[in-house]
Amino acid sequence: MVNPYEIAKVEDTSTTRIEDKLLKLAQKIEAIALSAKLDAELRNEREVARRQLSLVWKQEKSEKDRLLKEIESLEQLAKNAERAESLRAFAGRISQEPNAPAMLKDDITVLLNVADWLDTLINKHWPEIDDVPDHDPYVGWY
Repeated sequence: MVNPYEIAKVEDTSTTRIEDKLLKLAQKIEAIALSAKLDAELRNEREVARRQLSLVWKQEKSEKDRLLKEIESLEQLAKNAERAESLRAFAGRISQEPNAPAMLKDDITVLLNVADWLDTLINKHWPEIDDVPDHDPYVGWY
C-alpha cells in the first residue's frame, strides 16, 4: 500500500504556481479518499457475501446433521429388527431341541416377548423397561 503522506506531499519548487500545487494536492487527496471509499465498499460487499455463504453453510450443515440422525435412527431400527429375528430363531431352535436345558425352555416366552419389544414393526410395550425413566424424576421434587 502506498503511504498517503507520500502521495499528499506538496513539492516546494519555485517555478510551480501555488494554485497548481494546491490543485495537484487536491487531486491526490481526492484519489486517496476515493480509494479508501472503494476499499471500504469492497470490504462490505465481501462481508455480505461471506455472511450469505455462512448462512447457506449453516442450513446445509443443519440438513446434513438431520439426515445423519435419521440414518442413525434407521440403523438402530434395523439392528433391533435383526436382534428380534435372531431371538425368534433362537427360541425356535430351543423349542425344537429335545435336549435343550429346562432353564432355556422356560425362557422361550421371555425371548419371544423381548423379540416383540425390539421389533419395530410389532413394537410391543414392556412396562418393566418402557415405564421406568432413565433419570430420577424425583430429584429436586418436594
